[in-house]
Amino acid sequence: MPSFVARRKKPELVLPAQATPHETLALSDVDDAIDLRFLQPAIEFFRAVDIDIDDHGLGRPATAAKVVKAALAKALVHYYPLAGRLREAAGGKLAVECTGEGVVFVEAEADVSMDELGKPSPLPPYPCVEELLCEVGDPRVVLGVPLFFMQEALDFRWAKRVGGGLPMVGDISFDSVSCHMRCKNGKGQDVIVINMILPGPAMDKFEKEIAVWVCNGQDEK
Repeated sequence: MPSFVARRKKPELVLPAQATPHETLALSDVDDAIDLRFLQPAIEFFRAVDIDIDDHGLGRPATAAKVVKAALAKALVHYYPLAGRLREAAGGKLAVECTGEGVVFVEAEADVSMDELGKPSPLPPYPCVEELLCEVGDPRVVLGVPLFFMQEALDFRWAKRVGGGLPMVGDISFDSVSCHMRCKNGKGQDVIVINMILPGPAMDKFEKEIAVWVCNGQDEK
């Protein structure tokens, strides 16, 4: 396993690229579950590819972080609640105040190659995982703090996704069935929601089996 240290620049806030609505949105029963009130770390890996740069031929932009920040700012226009902050409403329920305060972006680089992290793509548990994640403080403090923290992928440059997921580090991560919670569906009926993380082929098979089970259940009514 390689050992490396990330050289991080100062964290900065990325705001939506244009004005967004200022409103307060209550969380659903599922999103408001007490067991989900923490910042969940995730890591995505992208392998460098050549693209057409301003009609000058194939290459890789020298300012990947600048491009990512600009794209993030544009995305926040459409997903503006992510740029807001969580507040506690009546009865202890949580709501997102869409303030447009922005999300945290950290530019970083390290002397390590993608292949050193794993072939054909890195898989958890990742080496030096603390270097792949930016500092968020106490992950269980979710009120009044940024909802999204992003560390640009160690300067791997323009890229396509090749892997990633939960880093499986610390006591708030999980790699299998993690929890179940009771809530109400759109018809006001009591239901149980199960959060599952499975390998892609297994998830595809599970989805098909659930679809057959649901269809058979409807035919019996």
